[in-house]
Amino acid sequence: MNIQPAQYHRSTKEWHHLIGEKGRVLLSTKVEVSSPELEDYLPYSYLIVKLNNGKKVELMGESKTDFEIGDSVELELRKAGEVSSSSVIPYCLKAVKLD
Repeated sequence: MNIQPAQYHRSTKEWHHLIGEKGRVLLSTKVEVSSPELEDYLPYSYLIVKLNNGKKVELMGESKTDFEIGDSVELELRKAGEVSSSSVIPYCLKAVKLD
């Protein structure tokens, strides 16, 4: 995954408002085949979550966890890939099942 620092900052600058937020799964799609950079996470679920504050977000669920519509989740950070000593450490949001 190759991303420039400024591009990464712009795409993630609102995440600090979402960390720790809780909500319910509206839609879950299980992914079992993916591109090489995401193979370590397989299988994973791609989710649409309605947060308790009413906002809807799209994100990956915790790897190797099955999600169903209505499951309670909490949003956390996940390191997204391998990094070298001179690269930006990429993070993404993930949903962790609470029930």
